[in-house]
Amino acid sequence: MNQKRDQATKNIINLLLNASDYEQISIIRENQELIDSEFVNTMIEVAEVLAKQGKPKASLWLYWFNWLSYAIAVTLLAGAGFGQLYANQPIFGANGPSDYFS
Repeated sequence: MNQKRDQATKNIINLLLNASDYEQISIIRENQELIDSEFVNTMIEVAEVLAKQGKPKASLWLYWFNWLSYAIAVTLLAGAGFGQLYANQPIFGANGPSDYFS
């Protein structure tokens, strides 16, 4: 099973490298179940191989995708946390920093 997942991950990465921006979004949406930390680690490995093969543009694209995915995850998690905190307690923060550290 793990070998099938690895091959599927590499196939998705190859599709992403050869697709237009619009197609990349569709590919990611169609394969959401495979997009996780393991996928990102495989992207980093592929980027390193491409850099060694003299394909810096593809390698750079994969590195940027990696950092962008982390930034999006942090933003979404922070937004969800703040939403949960403030939605349930509309006066939260009225006492300044003491609300945050109590």
